[in-house]
Amino acid sequence: MRAVPRFSHRIITLFLLAVFCLGISPTQAWGVPELHLPDVNGRVHQLSDYRGQWVILNFWATWCPPCLEEIPDLLLFNETFKDQGAVVIGVNYEKVGKSELLRFIEEQFIDYPILRMKPTLKTPLGRVLGLPTTYIINPQGEVTKIHIGAVTLAELEGYVQLPMHLK
Repeated sequence: MRAVPRFSHRIITLFLLAVFCLGISPTQAWGVPELHLPDVNGRVHQLSDYRGQWVILNFWATWCPPCLEEIPDLLLFNETFKDQGAVVIGVNYEKVGKSELLRFIEEQFIDYPILRMKPTLKTPLGRVLGLPTTYIINPQGEVTKIHIGAVTLAELEGYVQLPMHLK
């Protein structure tokens, strides 16, 4: 049996040290970085809760006109495909009061989960370069597309690979 060179142990040690120091979770090594975000009622959601489904992760804000423009398409996509392996998750990416956000959700008839995140220079998925930004995540937890700007129903259907009989 051949001995493992000492050099390999150093690489493994440095990798594990980097993982520990950077706070990378084990799920990050195999797919999309994990998000732990509260919804409007305080319940924490994780992306891994939706493994096995296509996830449409949409970063938006109440003051953003293109965000308002895409809501009907997100609602229609969610209604059409929520029982067929796809889910829309909105991430409210602004500092806004809970009552104001709840009122907005009700006025827009949003029925998909809305999570809350204060704007930051970098999210676990990378920088949000503009609003809205939509991440398309496949059932294996890999980001397959990043769409910056308002997304349409046709674009969403094109990004998500569902069996043809489900579309």
